[in-house]
Amino acid sequence: MKRRIKRVKKESRQTTGTVGVASLIVTALIMTMLYFSVDSRCSAVAKKIGDCEKRLAALDAELVRENARWDEMKTPERLAVQLRRFGLEMSRPREDQLVRMDAVGRPIPGQLAVARVARNKGKTAVVVKNGRKR
Repeated sequence: MKRRIKRVKKESRQTTGTVGVASLIVTALIMTMLYFSVDSRCSAVAKKIGDCEKRLAALDAELVRENARWDEMKTPERLAVQLRRFGLEMSRPREDQLVRMDAVGRPIPGQLAVARVARNKGKTAVVVKNGRKR
């Protein structure tokens, strides 16, 4: 009987060792596949981020160019050229046409234009639009 017990032990050791090695190999293969899968996803996300950063840099450069163009178009000389081009005549407002506002958005009291509007408040103006009085 002793011999039989020893044989069983030897067989069980071999089976356990083979299963252990096989499980290590399978685990290593699964981990390798997971690593490459995650690496592929990270590379795709990094590429997308790089593309977005390039687009952002291009849009920033375009914004700077457009701001420079807009600032150039707002110069008094350019405005005068465009007004002449469209046949418009404009001049600076007279002092009595200016209404200065405070931080809240109300006119500052004591101005000529505000006083004139307050005097004429009782009078109603007739507005004609498309041939009809309103």
